[in-house]
Amino acid sequence: MGIATRATAAGEATAAALELARTLADGPTEAIQATKRLAVIAGEGTIPEALLREREAWKVVRQSATTQEGLEAFTEKRTPDFRAAARRAAGDQPA
Repeated sequence: MGIATRATAAGEATAAALELARTLADGPTEAIQATKRLAVIAGEGTIPEALLREREAWKVVRQSATTQEGLEAFTEKRTPDFRAAARRAAGDQPA
């Protein structure tokens, strides 16, 4: 999210970037978007205002299909399929 998290050997940066992009694309989209949005505006306003923004964002995220998928996958001890959950929520695929 704009912060370097690892170094790569010469010539491997593109492959590493694509791997990270795939990981993010396969992740819980709403949570990633909310996290990035909150990080961008973190310095605006007071701490109580920031906490309020975080609470409001969490209300939306915790009701998302991808959050539900993550919780179900955890309890079922399986890898979550966030993309399929998002498609089901959009009505593009049967449950």
